[in-house]
Amino acid sequence: KFVLLSWRQASLIMLRCAAGRRLATRLGAASQPQQSSAFARVLGSDRLAASSTDAPTPVLPLDFVQKEAVKKIIPIVGNGGYLALAGGFLMTDPLALRSLMVCGYGSLVCYHSLQLRPLRIPLCGSLFFVCVNTSFAFQIMKERFVSLTPSEAEVYEEHFESVMSKADFKKLSTCSEICTAAKTVELVQKGKPADLVLVVEGEAQVKVGADVAVPLKKGALLGEISCLQGTNASANVDALPGCKYILWKREPLLELFSKKEGAAVKKGIELKVGRELARKLAETTSKVVEQRSMVTQEHHALRLAAYEDAVLRHMFSRLVAKDADKGGTAKQLFDDLAKFRAIEGVEDAVHAKVMQKFNINQDEVVRAGHSIRQIGKVIASAAMPHVHRE
Repeated sequence: KFVLLSWRQASLIMLRCAAGRRLATRLGAASQPQQSSAFARVLGSDRLAASSTDAPTPVLPLDFVQKEAVKKIIPIVGNGGYLALAGGFLMTDPLALRSLMVCGYGSLVCYHSLQLRPLRIPLCGSLFFVCVNTSFAFQIMKERFVSLTPSEAEVYEEHFESVMSKADFKKLSTCSEICTAAKTVELVQKGKPADLVLVVEGEAQVKVGADVAVPLKKGALLGEISCLQGTNASANVDALPGCKYILWKREPLLELFSKKEGAAVKKGIELKVGRELARKLAETTSKVVEQRSMVTQEHHALRLAAYEDAVLRHMFSRLVAKDADKGGTAKQLFDDLAKFRAIEGVEDAVHAKVMQKFNINQDEVVRAGHSIRQIGKVIASAAMPHVHRE
């Protein structure tokens, strides 16, 4: 019974599976034409899209881009552009760097424009960098290649070349006046804000006191502290007849400094003023040292003359004594001179200098036991340039 039941169940399952396969076959045969037509439609649309994507979209005319000569030069233009960019990054001169950047990015613009299917983003980026570098290159050329008049060029090369560019000096010269003094002209007035003055030729003078005037030569800068700091001038300055000078009025000059294009000019003037102050300080220091040296020499000469007078007075007082011819009296003179030096604070070097001038060897005179009269004869025969002999 168990076997018969199992066989019947297996038969039913097999019949059901066969019926299911026949039904699936019928359904598949009915739906196959619809599936094939849908697949054909999808495949056709993909081919249409692919054909539309593969179509060339050049920036320049298609006939021009498809020429064989153009296709041959495309690699050369691209490689040349990258070489120009590499050379630009190696440049230290700003104008050379900007020029090579323009050439490099311009070559890349040409390279992308000659493609059948150009990349729009690199093309637009290269064109943008061409415009930026061209703008900066023209700014540099405008500042570097400036035309100056012969007089302006002479002043610039002699006084301002080391502190500012030609373009900045051209801006500075727009608010300046070149003047020549036919007579004495007051350039700076004490107690008032001063204008900026540069002596080009001739001389000017600073009046320190009523009778004290300090001459100023070519290249001197006047009124710089008062003009830039807004303080009052501390002395009067006059231009002597024939003096040629450049005058910058204070108000227009400060107005130029306050503008953006005058920032570099202001820095140049400040550097020029700093160097001028350093020069004046060095010149003043050298004059002080020179005057100090002269005063020291004069003081030393006066001390020598005073001690020389003291030596002669002591010697004359000994000569009128009764024992002037007695041997050994010269030692008494040297003892008196030693006491005098101790009281008056005269250095031994001064004593030695005076003895050398009188041709007296103190040690030898003392050792030989000479008299005062013998010392007087030695002094009388000594060569003294300051004593006039008939």
